Amino acid sequence: MWPLPLPLPLPLPLPLLLSLLVSAVILSAAKDPPPRLNHHNRPKLSPTKHPNQARYAKIPTMPEVTRELLQTTPIDGLPGWEMRLFLITYPPGADASNHSHPVPGVGMVLEGAIISAFDDDPEETFTAGQSFSDRASHHRVSRNASQTEPIKFLIAYAVRQGEPNTTWPSAK
Repeated sequence: MWPLPLPLPLPLPLPLLLSLLVSAVILSAAKDPPPRLNHHNRPKLSPTKHPNQARYAKIPTMPEVTRELLQTTPIDGLPGWEMRLFLITYPPGADASNHSHPVPGVGMVLEGAIISAFDDDPEETFTAGQSFSDRASHHRVSRNASQTEPIKFLIAYAVRQGEPNTTWPSAK
């Protein structure tokens, strides 16, 4: 886990928040490059609003969970790699559990609370203003902690160009 020292002065200025997210993801990716994926474990993608989002962001999951690709930027000094920044929104009661991340990510909850657990780890709850990390692992639990309020969070991944940052099990 890569938590920021708390309490943070909230709201954080957006440039500072983005800088922290990008720095953490680049450091995580540089230490442990992800394995190459092949055509068997890439998600099927569908068109969305952002021009690059059709390639990376639309993942087959609950229709009400939205994943908006805010920015894609090549990483200087790491040819073939790019940063992807997403705004994720889970409506009340939404659950997007049982997916995997081939690369690590780092995020920050903007509104609401999310319950998260990787592999066999215990569940953790992250609330507005808290940072969290997505491990390059099986995301066993990923759900909105509230049945009445939505959750919004930013998350950034350093990913090889053309590769997914999230994969979903195949439908049987």
